[in-house]
Amino acid sequence: MKHQYENQSIEFKLLWKDEYLKQVCGFANSKGGVLYIGIDDQGTAVGIKSLKKLLEDIPSKIITQLGIYPRINVHTNNEKE
Repeated sequence: MKHQYENQSIEFKLLWKDEYLKQVCGFANSKGGVLYIGIDDQGTAVGIKSLKKLLEDIPSKIITQLGIYPRINVHTNNEKE
């Protein structure tokens, strides 16, 4: 079930999976979108354990596999990144 704030351009994911590259591609081919990682199905921030690694891996994979340069931001909510 989608959280009330999820829609065609906003998605919440608990953790990163390379299969989400398809979703990033879909956002890029439409009006854009935001993929929030570290958010559960209820829209609660749960955080990311290996943030530093993800900040290196995700942009690299998007650039290499899709040829697009993503904007990556880190948000903190309840002391969880």
